[in-house]
Amino acid sequence: MLIDSRRRALLVGTASAALLSLIPASAKAATRLDAAGFLQLSQDLADRQDLDPDLAASYLAAFESLGKGEALVRLSTMAPAERDSQHLAEEIVAAWYTGTVSLDSGQKLVAYEDALFWESLDYTKPPGICSSEGFGSWAKEWKP
Repeated sequence: MLIDSRRRALLVGTASAALLSLIPASAKAATRLDAAGFLQLSQDLADRQDLDPDLAASYLAAFESLGKGEALVRLSTMAPAERDSQHLAEEIVAAWYTGTVSLDSGQKLVAYEDALFWESLDYTKPPGICSSEGFGSWAKEWKP
């Protein structure tokens, strides 16, 4: 009787393992969002397809350093309508536009001249970055 129950447990365990091995890796729950997944999530949230993959990896590392890795995975699996109400979704978009990620101790700078908000300001550029028009461009009349 004891041998039968052990044999049955062994058979059930072996059969379960065999069935689990047939499930494709993409169908198994992700435990970490990779840079490509974070880039796709960011593109969806910001409604922009031109985001920099290298910056996406930097922002992902910053969010993971805050312990938000699992929350990013959950957010990436939500329907777009559900994502909009999530605070983390707002943090991601804010990070892309400001170039910073909020830490408990302040802000972590991830991107300075590549922060998206500079694109929305036609009349200026990041301080310390020379204009493409060259020296003295600040004295010229601004034309929108």
